[in-house]
Amino acid sequence: MTYLSIFALIVVIFFLSKMLSSIHFSRSAFKRKSELISKELFEFLEKADDAYILTHEAIEISFFSKYATSHVCNEVMESIYKNPAKLFGTKKYRERIWCVMQQQKNEIVLRKEISHKRIKVRKGIKVALGDDMVEYWTISHGADGFLVEDVS
Repeated sequence: MTYLSIFALIVVIFFLSKMLSSIHFSRSAFKRKSELISKELFEFLEKADDAYILTHEAIEISFFSKYATSHVCNEVMESIYKNPAKLFGTKKYRERIWCVMQQQKNEIVLRKEISHKRIKVRKGIKVALGDDMVEYWTISHGADGFLVEDVS
């Protein structure tokens, strides 16, 4: 009887490890979607998001205003004052993934996913230093380059 239960346990563990490895594969496939974005757009998004995070931390819009319309800047500042603070953690443990959701002639809608690696605090305890979040950014592309039109 015990051999049968041990065999069943091994089968379950094997099955779960196969499922987890497939989840890891699909997640890495999702990360590759950022690679489908042009280099210029990706660099703009990374700089704009760094400024966006700095704006939330310093409560100063001047960092983000270089990358966004005045309407978006006003909405961001209003959001900062009305809503609880977003915890972005540290850059070392933050993972950003950009995914194109919709692309039109001069406008791109992207999905930004932020997740944080868990760090070991104590034996058996791992904690993320920031909030995991998803936002949708609308970017316009004109003669002057890229510009953030909406963040939601």
